[in-house]
Amino acid sequence: MRPEGAILAFDFGASSGRCIAGRLEGDSLEVEIVHRFANRPVKLNGRFHWDILGLYREILEGLIIYRRDFGGKILSLAIDTWGVDYGLIGKDGRLLANPYHYRDTRTDAVPEKLFVTVPEDELYAAGGIQMMSINTVFQLFAEQQENRELFESARAVAMTPDLLNYFLTGRLRSELSIASTSALVDPVQRDWNRPLLKKLGYPEKLFTPIINPGEELGRITPDVEAFTGLKETRVFATTSHDTQSAIAAVPAESDDFIYLSSGTWSLMGVESDEPVLTPRAAKLGFTNEIGAGGKISLLTNIMGLWLIQECKRIWDREGRIFDYSELVEMAEGARDFAALINPMDPRFTAPENMPGEIRAAAAESGQEIPRSEAQITRCIFESLALVYRRTMERIEELTGKSYPVIHIVGGGVKNQLLCRMTAEACGRPVVAGPAEATALGNIIVQAAGQSLVSGLAEGRRLVSSSVKPEQYSPGKRSLWNQAYSRFCTLYPL
Repeated sequence: MRPEGAILAFDFGASSGRCIAGRLEGDSLEVEIVHRFANRPVKLNGRFHWDILGLYREILEGLIIYRRDFGGKILSLAIDTWGVDYGLIGKDGRLLANPYHYRDTRTDAVPEKLFVTVPEDELYAAGGIQMMSINTVFQLFAEQQENRELFESARAVAMTPDLLNYFLTGRLRSELSIASTSALVDPVQRDWNRPLLKKLGYPEKLFTPIINPGEELGRITPDVEAFTGLKETRVFATTSHDTQSAIAAVPAESDDFIYLSSGTWSLMGVESDEPVLTPRAAKLGFTNEIGAGGKISLLTNIMGLWLIQECKRIWDREGRIFDYSELVEMAEGARDFAALINPMDPRFTAPENMPGEIRAAAAESGQEIPRSEAQITRCIFESLALVYRRTMERIEELTGKSYPVIHIVGGGVKNQLLCRMTAEACGRPVVAGPAEATALGNIIVQAAGQSLVSGLAEGRRLVSSSVKPEQYSPGKRSLWNQAYSRFCTLYPL
């Protein structure tokens, strides 16, 4: 008999957040949205910051709305966010400064400076994380160089979800999945890499004890109780990195699957018992994060639906307004494989005009130039599907295994055309769903921590029975093989 009450998931993305209530009822997991809110970063004195106190206020608002409009017992709550960013806590327990946004430019030239102390190959072997200037290891280096007095006055580094948990409970701990995004965690020992910290000159005292997903942090503070009207509400750690929460909700029936978390970014990978720390993995841009159940997530970041989102922004500005379902329908009728782009080309990271940049890339590679919205949309989706195939082949090279199915989760599951293209390009069946994977994964990890489910496998079965994923079969193999050969010729490894 499951106890009555709701498990609350606070899920923060880079532009918005939500509070979702989950209830375990028999063999299903029922969810409802309690509160949605915007996440608006702030630029101040030339620097890009998160409005962390505003986000904390939205957590309190979500708790108030739940008590007022939904009622019933709260079994627990937990927070997941994006990775790499952090706040510094001072010796008096207060936040020392507004946390930086990972898109701030202060770390642009930092990796090369840090590599003088710890060479790139050594850093990868120590943490297994893809080399990106936004990584916490580089942000702390910039902090130490630019704000030494502030850095030296800090008592603790708190990754974003750990910081919000601290505001709620007064307890400073580092959850394993979010800590692993820092490139400062040993993925074999599952703990802070103390020799690396020492070599970089980062005081070990700043890095609070690591806890596993599903561990209880404590109750909300008296101040939070007074403000929200709630009593004795328990706060848990979940897989606090949103990517890992999404992976936890993959409704897989076995351990052998490739996952694709599809949204603004696409994150594609597999679960493994051990990290892959080889020079080849480093060269191919794979990262080893730690997820639910202590599994290693061997994954890579792929430019995802950002491409079509930016095209739509330009088209909207020009008065050619379509919703995404219209763009997908238009792309269905466009000609196959007229032009292909490399979505991973840095030129697509933040162009002024995405449709113009796509046309320019096609022209420069001697291809037919996509002119209409339908042609550009189809070009994007076909190119993404081909990148997914290349990534699948790299995963199988690194692991020495073949994976029989691809699971797609996240908002991208609503794009039936791209899901079908992924199955056809990769030659593997695709299981698409759930769309709300991050919040669902957050909830089932909390449930496992309270023994409301026996573990990750049972949690995934609950997700599968609740959302009924869509299935797509591979087809058109000859056409897609020809397109892939052309794609690899245009954009070799």
